[in-house]
Amino acid sequence: MPYKTKEARRADYEKNKEKQLAQSTEWKRNNREKARASYTKWVNKNPDKVKANRRNYYENNLEAQKKYSSDFRKENPEIVKEATAEWKRKNPDKVSALQQKRRAQKNKAGGYFTSEEWYTLCFACGFKCLCCKEQKPLVPDHVVPIKLGGTSWLHNIQPLCQSCNSKKGIKTTDYRDLLGE
Repeated sequence: MPYKTKEARRADYEKNKEKQLAQSTEWKRNNREKARASYTKWVNKNPDKVKANRRNYYENNLEAQKKYSSDFRKENPEIVKEATAEWKRKNPDKVSALQQKRRAQKNKAGGYFTSEEWYTLCFACGFKCLCCKEQKPLVPDHVVPIKLGGTSWLHNIQPLCQSCNSKKGIKTTDYRDLLGE
């Protein structure tokens, strides 16, 4: 029966809701592959709606979600360990920023920087170590070390390679002054 308006279709659905839900459930049970393909197609077309729906569900079921997450971690430590290691491999800048933030909190030094700020700082230096001028993996170095009262705010951070950072130790050396040369 074709409907003239959305309102008419909605009214008919509300009137026969249980019957229509039963028919829909039965069709999905008998046509699993088609139902799954249809849902996958909708998900791919509506990522914002999917994200909003998942966020709303999470917020409305917060305690149950926390319990599920906790139980999953306890029951599947290997999966969690593997997923964490994979995330760390894919996000070294975020890992570095989080480690620096934790270290600053532990030492009550104050300050932190985001992975985006770290990336911007490295970009400004051409992704080269400020000490040896070589293009190597960079690590954040505190110009004024935390042990000497420095903070982890970005204005006290310079990008160095690991070997130059280790050689510098707890000296207060600002290689950023040499940027203009």
